[in-house]
Amino acid sequence: MTLFWISTVVLVLVAIALLAITLNSKKANNDEQLRDELNKAFYKDRLSELEVENEEGLVENQQDLIDDLKQSLLDDIPQQKAQKDNVNISPMAILVPSVALVVILTYGMYMHFGGATKVKNWQEVTANLPELSKKLNGRLGRANDRRRNARSHVGTAYSFALPKR
Repeated sequence: MTLFWISTVVLVLVAIALLAITLNSKKANNDEQLRDELNKAFYKDRLSELEVENEEGLVENQQDLIDDLKQSLLDDIPQQKAQKDNVNISPMAILVPSVALVVILTYGMYMHFGGATKVKNWQEVTANLPELSKKLNGRLGRANDRRRNARSHVGTAYSFALPKR
């Protein structure tokens, strides 16, 4: 049983270590840079499309469309600094409740669904087995002695009851 508890502690510690490694690994947040590059790519693609459309004669006022495209590009730039300050959460503020949750859920679910009481009862019976075996052998031995004695008495009583010839 001790080996079981040691193994559960080791597994819980491994789970906590994986959680801590995940929370402490700093992922480079390049979302803003990727967004800017994507916006530039869309802008260049749309400019080339407008030039092709202008050459085909489909566009009446190309400069107005380019101004609209520039305005949509400017509208897509978020207020990054204000949002970033509000989202700054310490990894320890997440790690400590997560560790408590892992430990409580792990051992709580084992206590509720596991067979700890059955294992304890089994261990008690196993520990008492030699003593119970001795008692049983003692009782069986006495019962066998009584049977032998009873048979010998029956045989003697039977021999006395027979008429002598």
